[in-house]
Amino acid sequence: MPVITITTDWGTKDYFVGAMKGDILTACPQATLVDITHDVKPFDLVQGAFIFKNSWSRFPKGTVHLIGMNSETKESLALVAVSYNDHYFIGPDDGFFTLVFDEIPEEKYFILDAKGNKVNPSSIVLASSAAFLANGGKIADMGMKAESLIQNLCFCLLLRRIRYADILFILILLEIW
Repeated sequence: MPVITITTDWGTKDYFVGAMKGDILTACPQATLVDITHDVKPFDLVQGAFIFKNSWSRFPKGTVHLIGMNSETKESLALVAVSYNDHYFIGPDDGFFTLVFDEIPEEKYFILDAKGNKVNPSSIVLASSAAFLANGGKIADMGMKAESLIQNLCFCLLLRRIRYADILFILILLEIW
């Protein structure tokens, strides 16, 4: 039985999450749907990435993870499908995945529509993409290989790349330690 997790900043006071779950279950009735959270502050990728980073790896291999969060309100973000450590991830290419993973996954694809155009994140596209993978679809069949992902260079990402000794040295220099 496939597992699909859902992480959004949509809240639970309207129909969006429920409608998307209905779309997923219509296309993949055998799926088990797990809500990680829907209470991330809107557009707060750092909070969402922190919550998601500390939960996704506890799910079984083959789990499909949906990310329904954007870093901004514009509709021009492309939707990507990523494979990493035997899990699948679907979400906007807005820097979220660079906050979650310690390295850029090698297998990543822009999700394309039937005409070969990149698609924008929406609940219907997220649901159909998750159902496709949960039903055994191949990530490479979802679209066009992505050469890179948008990098999010927030402070927490930079800290991940600095050794503890370097941080201690900086704190001593700043007389914070």
